Amino acid sequence: MCPWLILMPLLFFAGIEVLQGQAAQELDHLEPIPPYEDREYGQTVWRALIKERPLELSSELWMIVRPSFSAEYAIVLQSVWSDSRPRQVIRFQLRWVEAKEAVWHWQTLPDGQTMALDLRKYPEINEITVDFPFEAGKEISKAWAHVVRHTRYRSAANLVLQFDGETYEFYVKPNLFGPTWSPKSGPPAMLVTLGAKLIAYVKAPPAERPSLLEECLRKAGEIQSYKYK
Repeated sequence: MCPWLILMPLLFFAGIEVLQGQAAQELDHLEPIPPYEDREYGQTVWRALIKERPLELSSELWMIVRPSFSAEYAIVLQSVWSDSRPRQVIRFQLRWVEAKEAVWHWQTLPDGQTMALDLRKYPEINEITVDFPFEAGKEISKAWAHVVRHTRYRSAANLVLQFDGETYEFYVKPNLFGPTWSPKSGPPAMLVTLGAKLIAYVKAPPAERPSLLEECLRKAGEIQSYKYK
């Protein structure tokens, strides 16, 4: 059998990201979500972390993180709608959620030797939800949209294999998506940093949140000022 055919499944299940480009050159944009990638896994993570919310809540934006060797987690900015007519957004909440155990899971079959993928479709989760300033939420949304709206395919033709790392998937209203893989610079990396600062905001004691909010807004401003080519 061709050695490459033997290697391909191992590469896939090791979580290797296949990217285009002549070198591991950093991109200044996100890329479209591959339609035939491990979408069952991605959808399972989405259901576990973002999931269906009550009618009075809806997601403004989110960042889902899928590490290679640890549990998946997400940060979600969600809007709270009024009950009265006409319905309108009255405030924002920021929600951090993490699976207690990784959704990506291997199961040993009865023969004791064979391993099979067995996704945890209903994992237990840890989560924290806090109120988030309304105007700040709007600025964060603008930064998110500035990057996600520039999602596009890269132009280089060669393939580069990247090992380990983390997959980041972003969403912003209305129905805009874009992933990236362990970015080191440019808007994708800045958006990852902003997501991490939002997580820090949720987890921080109330007294520390004002300074963290300033950091979030500075990063959002930096993102919005980036000029795409």
